[in-house]
Amino acid sequence: MVLDMFRYEGVEVVVSYFPVWEMFFSMHVLSNPEHHLTRRKWVEAKEKSYPDGYHIKASHHALNPEEV
Repeated sequence: MVLDMFRYEGVEVVVSYFPVWEMFFSMHVLSNPEHHLTRRKWVEAKEKSYPDGYHIKASHHALNPEEV
C-alpha cells in the first residue's frame, strides 16, 4: 500500500506500508520477546489481553528445539 510518493533532486521516494510485514514482525516479537527488550511492555500487554496466546511460544520452540 503506497502512502506517499515524491521526487527530490532526481530521486523518487516511495513511502509504503505492508500489513503482512507488520503481522510478521509482531509475531516474531511475541514469539521471542527476550530479544526485543524495548517491546517488553507491549508483549506483556498482549499476554495479558490474550492469556491463551501461549501457543505462539510453543510454536516458536517447536521450530527452535535447541532453545527449550
